[in-house]
Amino acid sequence: MIDDSSIIIIVDDREEPSGLPQILSSLGANVTLAQLQVGDYLLSNDTAVERKTIGDLLSSIYDGRLFRQCDELAQRYAKPLLLIEGNLEDLPELTRNPKAVYGAMASLVLNSKISLIYTPSITATAELLVTMVGQLNRNNHRRPKIKKVRKKGDLVHQQLEIVTSLPFIGETLGERLLQHFKTPRAILTAPLNAIAAVKGVGQVRALRIRNALTTAYSPSVEESDRQTSLS
Repeated sequence: MIDDSSIIIIVDDREEPSGLPQILSSLGANVTLAQLQVGDYLLSNDTAVERKTIGDLLSSIYDGRLFRQCDELAQRYAKPLLLIEGNLEDLPELTRNPKAVYGAMASLVLNSKISLIYTPSITATAELLVTMVGQLNRNNHRRPKIKKVRKKGDLVHQQLEIVTSLPFIGETLGERLLQHFKTPRAILTAPLNAIAAVKGVGQVRALRIRNALTTAYSPSVEESDRQTSLS
């Protein structure tokens, strides 16, 4: 057991059923469960981890969560980490197109500041997280703090939810867009170049936003495309 009371980890409360928070506690970590808006494990004030088992990795690629979650993580924290837990050799048994998974991971590494970490088991994940916090402490990183969560009913939160529903727009860019355009409606009707000119958005995100807003709704086609990409 690691007897170090300085090992403080804030864990998203949705991770509790996995059993990982309990293992962290057994290793001597001071675990605080909280509602995290971004990430699953907060190791310092600027280091956060999004944890994916192999099965969750596949489903998050399939439903589009992976890139959005990682994009928000990279916007919010200076050291964003994607931790993949399990055996990647199992991919051929879970999907007929493992290359789609490798392609997604390659895109994250090459096109964002996300760092990838692999662990073979939940126990290894716990030991790694505790070790990482110990090293962060020795390097004088500030301990993690829970950031205030807005009430879901207030107007500001509702406006932000509208904007962050756009492709690859996390909370930081959503707030930046609202500060620039003032209202969600102004963002949705703004010209492509005006959206791209906002710091951190750029042409690629602006094009994705425009395509999402102007492409005709066709759920059957989209579902077919997703099935094909991972099958």
